[in-house]
Amino acid sequence: MTVKFHNIEWELINNSFSERYVPFLKKQLWESEEYYEDTANLDNIQSDIMDVCSQLGIEYSNINQLHEKTVDGREDNPLYSKLNDLIHYYERTEQMYPPRWGFRNGNSAIELQDSDYDYFTVNRKYGYLYVMYPHVARHFAEAVISDDPAGTIKCQTLARPNFFCWLGEDLLIEDEFKYIAKKFIEKYKLPYDLSDKKLALGYIPFAKLKQNIPSLKLKEKLCYVSN
Repeated sequence: MTVKFHNIEWELINNSFSERYVPFLKKQLWESEEYYEDTANLDNIQSDIMDVCSQLGIEYSNINQLHEKTVDGREDNPLYSKLNDLIHYYERTEQMYPPRWGFRNGNSAIELQDSDYDYFTVNRKYGYLYVMYPHVARHFAEAVISDDPAGTIKCQTLARPNFFCWLGEDLLIEDEFKYIAKKFIEKYKLPYDLSDKKLALGYIPFAKLKQNIPSLKLKEKLCYVSN
């Protein structure tokens, strides 16, 4: 089985999760929006964040505290989704992530099965499709990377029709991450056990490019479709 976008094909990774997720994705993708994040200036993103905060009547403090306000105060208002997207865009830009293409903000979900947790990884491989973190909270790996345990941390339990394609070089950091995560737990005296696979460290890959396309990094290949 394959998935196809912009006349580019991805083949499924051969595991039980992909076999369940891709038919669900094909059925429910209509409710998600396609997006493309190019590299941007942090000041410009921050300006957009402050503008949305002003519209929502939220006082801007710092990114982590602001994110927590979206967790506690989420309403049936698309501006909260926009604010959440901008916050994560800011964080990815700050951490010098590559451009990102995918689909986001779908609402339907399938529950993760016990075996699905075997496929989570903090590694990234060029051209692979990864299921996004779907919850209104922070996942544990995000807290580790930011070295900040504050706020609501929720381990992933659902998969929605939201995913992203890794458009950077291969990032193989599993061992390094586990070392940093161990130090993070010790530093803040946190009750997490790294041997517990239900910590859901990273993301689940579900498909990879059928053919290598180096130019997939270019915005012209995977265009942002504006509203």
